[in-house]
Amino acid sequence: VEGGGYVYTSTDGGATWTNPAVLTSACTDLTVAVDGSVWANIGGRTYYSPNGNDNTWVEISKSLATGTDLPRTNGRQKYSVSAQDPNTVYCVQTAGNELGGLYRSGDRGVTWELIRGKSALFDPLCSSQCQGIWNLLIGVSPFDKDHVFLAGITIWEWKRSAGWRQVDSQFI
Repeated sequence: VEGGGYVYTSTDGGATWTNPAVLTSACTDLTVAVDGSVWANIGGRTYYSPNGNDNTWVEISKSLATGTDLPRTNGRQKYSVSAQDPNTVYCVQTAGNELGGLYRSGDRGVTWELIRGKSALFDPLCSSQCQGIWNLLIGVSPFDKDHVFLAGITIWEWKRSAGWRQVDSQFI
């Protein structure tokens, strides 16, 4: 499904497939957590399902986001869920080819905090050129839910206890 396909689910081992009614736009990112919960970017909106089954999908993002909401986006977005604690979810959004923001939720998407947005001195998706629509990776350490890696042109890591640090200067 990732890359512009649609989300389909099966409850009979793959003999038949259905598209959940709320997921009628193209899916550009889908992440399955260790507990079976599913996060999907459908048309710039973030959807969550505790198990991926029909009628369990809810939109988490908001069109009029406040300080603790995850905004909808016209850009690309990817998710990473902590294997240590599936309540901890990260979402990176782009604004065109540049970083839109890195968000973190500690309660499965009920509330979100903006960890960092683009600034004049910080944009891991840009170096001599910006590549956010092509090069975009995010991953949570399996040992520390507060340690995340963000990669575009360069690789950065964020730790709640230490902040940001550039790990590599040239990812591609």
